[in-house]
Amino acid sequence: PDYRAWVRLKRGDALLEWRPVAKDGFDVPAHQSTSRPAELEMGPGETADFSFTPEDPGSLVIEIGASMGEWSLVQPIEVR
Repeated sequence: PDYRAWVRLKRGDALLEWRPVAKDGFDVPAHQSTSRPAELEMGPGETADFSFTPEDPGSLVIEIGASMGEWSLVQPIEVR
């Protein structure tokens, strides 16, 4: 997009945690690759890779939206 967007990984209303692995095609330094809340705001052309392992089966969602609120979407994920 030509604007800022956000991404969140949630279970119900709870924000989960993930670990950054890479940004814009380059590995994240070890001291930055620590578990943190699964929420990210990104600008045009940015990419990010994260590691996430669900602890339990159940329903998760990835929420994605524009920072200015023009649009958003929710993608359900079923962990079995």
